[in-house]
Amino acid sequence: MSSVRTRKLLIIQPYLTQYRLPVFRELAKSFPIALLASESSSFGTIEEGDKALLNYIPSQEVHWFSGKLMWQKGVLKSFLRMNPDKLFITANPRYLSSWCLILLAKMLGKEVFLHGQGRYNKSRLTVQQRLQFWLFSLLSKAYICYTESCKSSLRDTAIYKKSAVAENSIANDFPVKKKDELANGIFFVGRLRRGCNLTLLLNAVTKINAKREEKLIVHVIGSGENLTEYRQNYHENTIFYGEVYDQQKVAEISQKCFAGCYPGDAGLSVLHYMSLSLVPIVHEQLDKHMGPEPSYISSGVNGLMFKRNDEESLIKQVEQLLAEPQSTKQLQQKAFNTYIELTKPSLGQRLAKIISGYDSNNCS
Repeated sequence: MSSVRTRKLLIIQPYLTQYRLPVFRELAKSFPIALLASESSSFGTIEEGDKALLNYIPSQEVHWFSGKLMWQKGVLKSFLRMNPDKLFITANPRYLSSWCLILLAKMLGKEVFLHGQGRYNKSRLTVQQRLQFWLFSLLSKAYICYTESCKSSLRDTAIYKKSAVAENSIANDFPVKKKDELANGIFFVGRLRRGCNLTLLLNAVTKINAKREEKLIVHVIGSGENLTEYRQNYHENTIFYGEVYDQQKVAEISQKCFAGCYPGDAGLSVLHYMSLSLVPIVHEQLDKHMGPEPSYISSGVNGLMFKRNDEESLIKQVEQLLAEPQSTKQLQQKAFNTYIELTKPSLGQRLAKIISGYDSNNCS
């Protein structure tokens, strides 16, 4: 039986993103790996050293029917050339290339580990979706869920018995443990796209500031198609930094803030806020978010939630934080504690444990 370190792992991702690099670096400590993905500047610049470490294989996507079906070029060719023992694949059923790869891997006796969000945003499953999970169960070794809530959502599906959990998290090399004095800023980090709903936050802060002498400042980190529009329409009490990939600088900016708000449909930004000891504020409709990570928030315990698209509800939560500074500090501390719990061990270490087969209780 070959050792874990000599068993090759092929990783298939839609895009190579900068925030996932620590995860793949960690997996490279346990396996000889190759990573196939597309590359986009909107997900950050990847250094050549990292590409070499990960044996990066560039790919391109082909879209059909307005993106309802997709194909990643080079997937099957790379699999046959590398002949890996294990595969780690994003569980997106729209990729026809992934279905072909999973089927071929099964026929050749390879272990397939799928990584997905379960059905956290699907209250009812169609026949087609139930069939997808049944096929996932038939063809894979394990389905690794982003969160415990994702695994719970699969309870009535065929894949549930093969599901494991590796809490979806990002490691912050410059976490902020606590804040002695409350600042007057609200932090936003994310891509400035239609779904971010930053306008809701900016309008809410404008109304709050109309009643305050010390004005709140919104600190916005991120770029995207709507950045120019936001800069033109919001001049007062808002600072736009654009893209900032230097995590030490991000941490420094965050110390001007007491809370982090994602007013639209959130994802990993929730954990980022927690790592900076900011009270995370998101809307309460968990099935509408971009990912399951907002489920890490217990409203009133380690963060706050407001009614989706409701400006007055958001104003109420922000004003509550301003009115009760001691309670706000407690929320900040508990948010940071949640971050520590979710990142020790790291996501890469949790994935390596499951893929190595050491977490057999979860993968039975």
